[in-house]
Amino acid sequence: MLSELNYLELRKYLEPYTPSPEEQDRFNLLSNSGLIKVHHYASRTVGPIDGFPIPETWIITSAGQDALLEFEQERDKQTEQKRQQRFQNQVSIAQVLVPLITFILGLVVEHYAGLVGSLGRWIENFIH
Repeated sequence: MLSELNYLELRKYLEPYTPSPEEQDRFNLLSNSGLIKVHHYASRTVGPIDGFPIPETWIITSAGQDALLEFEQERDKQTEQKRQQRFQNQVSIAQVLVPLITFILGLVVEHYAGLVGSLGRWIENFIH
């Protein structure tokens, strides 16, 4: 399974790509893992040898594409699990709050009815 950084690095090789010297460590990891391969050779003069082929650009292999797909599927699966967990948490909160709110409303209605009755009796006594 690829790490997030290796995934991002490997995506660069979907098109022919020449790695920079700063990317050498990740490039070596991807190359040694068989996830990328040489796409184009350039001819260079190396010492007395003229026209020595040196890899210039690299491209993703089918194994690399499979690794990208696996990473994306796993990431999508984790995202879906997090979404389901958030929904379950919301349902759990609702299951706690609905009875609590019902209880509080019951108390308010019962208390309110008592207040209205007392106020009504007071007004009736005041009028008579």
